[in-house]
Amino acid sequence: MEAYSDLLRLEPHAGEVPSSEKPAEHGEICWIVAARLRDSGGEVRHRFRTGETLCLEIEGRFSEDFTGTPALGVSVVRGDGTVVYTTATSMDGFVPAETPTGTRRATLILEDCPLMPGRYAFHVYATDQHYLRAYDTAREVERFEITDTAPDLGLVRLKHRWR
Repeated sequence: MEAYSDLLRLEPHAGEVPSSEKPAEHGEICWIVAARLRDSGGEVRHRFRTGETLCLEIEGRFSEDFTGTPALGVSVVRGDGTVVYTTATSMDGFVPAETPTGTRRATLILEDCPLMPGRYAFHVYATDQHYLRAYDTAREVERFEITDTAPDLGLVRLKHRWR
């Protein structure tokens, strides 16, 4: 059990996100500006219990050369590199809101998050409505830990009952 737990360890931290003003020589048409992990009350946190709500705020910049509908994507990755879940705003028909500064912003809300204890990270993507290409990827922008005292094992705690 201890070896399994060690395998899942990443140090929780707020990851570095690329600058909102990338140099022109990169030639990128959209990129990730910021990502912040908060709890349901709006507090910045990096340690949660199984079943709590996690809110990942994401901000991306889409240049004038970008065609299509802006979209932001997220992957939840366990400490050993296993991708637990990936989604994007476009998959749910949601278009990130435009801010007064011209960026696009969305918040992914993972209600009653069923992740089992371990260390995880969020990878964030700037993409389009088809999610065919990640124009920019910010890996491990937010690392976090899930704790719990239940004896269950696995990736997620599935809602269940016995008869």
